[in-house]
Amino acid sequence: MPLFCCRCRFSSSCPDACLPVFPQDLSVTVLRPLASIADVTAHFPFRSARTDAHAATGLPFPLVSEWISPLSTNRRVVTYDQPARCMKPHQLQQLCSTFRNVAHLSVGCVPNHILFTGPHALVNRIVSVAYDEQRPLGFCAVLGLTMISASARKQRLQTTLFTKCLLLPAINLRKLQYYVTNVAASSAGIGSVCDYFQDSYPHYDGTVTPKKHHLRIARHLLANFRHQFGCSRFARFDGSSFVVFIRPDGSPVSQYRIENCNRFVRKHLDLARGDDFFQVVTLNVFGTIFNYLFRRRRSKR
Repeated sequence: MPLFCCRCRFSSSCPDACLPVFPQDLSVTVLRPLASIADVTAHFPFRSARTDAHAATGLPFPLVSEWISPLSTNRRVVTYDQPARCMKPHQLQQLCSTFRNVAHLSVGCVPNHILFTGPHALVNRIVSVAYDEQRPLGFCAVLGLTMISASARKQRLQTTLFTKCLLLPAINLRKLQYYVTNVAASSAGIGSVCDYFQDSYPHYDGTVTPKKHHLRIARHLLANFRHQFGCSRFARFDGSSFVVFIRPDGSPVSQYRIENCNRFVRKHLDLARGDDFFQVVTLNVFGTIFNYLFRRRRSKR
């Protein structure tokens, strides 16, 4: 059976590695037993007049709207894809309240970020939330924002949230490979993106050269969607270094375990001024899983 890209409808010659595009009912039939085997709970929404009101996002309607993964006896991670298209109003309000609660537990206040402005910010967003029973511990809004409550830090929650948040799009896009961007000044975040994904630019070890798609994606997102990831409209993008100058929001900066990455950040970013890197990477599901398992095994030695 030929493979098709659900967005461009190209055949198997499409440059992206894509999953077969099945009718929704057949896809659900296939995914239900797989979810059961993987010990996860998946919610399969269907279109309605209410959900189609948000179709202008340009994103395909999610095949799986909610993915619940157990972590331990009491802990679980719930990942939501485009919740404003699939959830009821009271559920959306509860989810927004969860984000605000985690923010207070993490930094003592609610940051000035679009995620905290209400349900409309969740139309085109994927988020993962970690819970201990009913108590939220942290959340990740893909690469845009991650917050962990102070009491739950240093428990590898960030990696777990990060992973869950990026695997669900592969199912809903029916693609094994897609592009991801990261705007950050944190060595820990920049280094992780370089090490776990593919074709990352900028890369702290200088092994990746910029390609046309890196620059095209960065310029397009900054021109049209910078407000979605908290980038000031006054910030300036340097297409040669991929540095975004002046984002004065006081973001905390954490160090990466590889000192070469920390030196790279100190060399290119003026952290006092609020500079960021704009990273464009390729997420290949199998490559990312391999990198994660390989580096995790090395860290245990």
